[in-house]
Amino acid sequence: MSTRAFIRTTLVGGLLPTAALVAPLLAAAPALAEDKPATEQVFVPKVEETGRVDGVASRLTVGATVAFGNNRSVVGQTDGSTMNLGMSFDSGVDYNDGKHEWRSTLAFGEAISRTPVLPEFVKSRDALTLESIYLYHLIPSFGPFARLSLGTSMFRGTDVRPETVTYLLARTDGTVDAITADKLTLTGPFRPLTLKESAGPFWRPLTSEKANIELRAGAGARQTFAESQLAVSDDDKTPEVEVKELDDIQQIGLEGVLSFWGTVSEKTVTYRVGVEVMVPLAFSDLPPNDTRSSIDLTNVEVGGTLSFKLVEWASLDYELKAIREPQLLDAFQVQNNLLLTMGLSAKKDAGED
Repeated sequence: MSTRAFIRTTLVGGLLPTAALVAPLLAAAPALAEDKPATEQVFVPKVEETGRVDGVASRLTVGATVAFGNNRSVVGQTDGSTMNLGMSFDSGVDYNDGKHEWRSTLAFGEAISRTPVLPEFVKSRDALTLESIYLYHLIPSFGPFARLSLGTSMFRGTDVRPETVTYLLARTDGTVDAITADKLTLTGPFRPLTLKESAGPFWRPLTSEKANIELRAGAGARQTFAESQLAVSDDDKTPEVEVKELDDIQQIGLEGVLSFWGTVSEKTVTYRVGVEVMVPLAFSDLPPNDTRSSIDLTNVEVGGTLSFKLVEWASLDYELKAIREPQLLDAFQVQNNLLLTMGLSAKKDAGED
C-alpha cells in the first residue's frame, strides 16, 4: 500500500469515524442536561475553580480600516495617491454545561492597497479561519479534547510588479517554464485550503480573566489542497523571479499546542499568543531525490494578537502570524499587521438573559 493510500485509509477509517461519534455526543449534550430527573443533583462548577460559567456566551466584532494620502511635487516622494482599505470580522460562541465545553470561532480579515509605484489595488491581507473544539473536563483542569479547524484565503492572489520581469516557474514534474509579464496569478479563491484534525488530552494549569494557559497534545492530521497553485520563492541573487508550483499534501502525526490569553487594564487590553507544532509520522509522497525526514518536515505555527480599546467604537490592533510548512513551502511565511480599526462589537456572557 502506498503512503498516500495509507493516509487516506487512516483518515477515513480512523479520524472521520471518531468525528462522527463525537458530533452526536455534542449535539445530545444539551438534551441530556434537560432530561435529568428533578431529584437528581446537578453539579454546577464554581467559577473560581474552573473559570467557566454554564450557558452560552457569544461575541461579534466587525471593523473597517481606511487610510489615504496624496503627493504633488513633494521633494523625495513620488507623485500620486496612496490608499489602504480593509475590514475585519471576528465571532465566537462558547457553550459550557458541567464538564462539557465547546468553543467555536469564525474570523476573516481583508485588505487592499494602492500606491503610486503600483497604481492598481493589490491584495495585502486575506485570511479566513474557522475552528471548533470540544473539551471534556474530567477534572476542572484536565480531560480529553477533539478539534477541527480550517484555514484559507477567500480571493484570488496575484504577484504584481512595477515593470516587466521574467518568472521562472518550477513545475511539480521537474520542468521549468519562463514567463515574461508584469503580473502573475498565484492562487485561486479558497486555495490553498488547509484542514486540521486533532484529538488527545488537554491541561489548563491557569485560568483567570487576566491570564489563561492551555496545553493540548495528541494525534493530529492535516490536509492541504494546493494542487496547481503557485508560490513566489525568489532568489535575490538572480534577475529572474523564481516561482514554485504547489501540490496537495496529506499528513498524520503528533501535535502539540500552547495557548496563552487574557484581558488586562480594566478590559481595555486583550492579548492572545499561540504556538502549534505538528511532527508528521506519515505523509504524502515527496518529489524524487527529496530525502527529508519527519523532523525536517515539522510544521510550526506562531500567532499573536494585541488589542488596545481606545474608545467604544475604535481599537488599535496588532497581529503576527508566522507559519512554516516545509512540505508545502520550505520557508517561514510571516505576516505583520498594525490596524486602527473602527467598528461595532457585541458580547453576551454566559448566564446573561
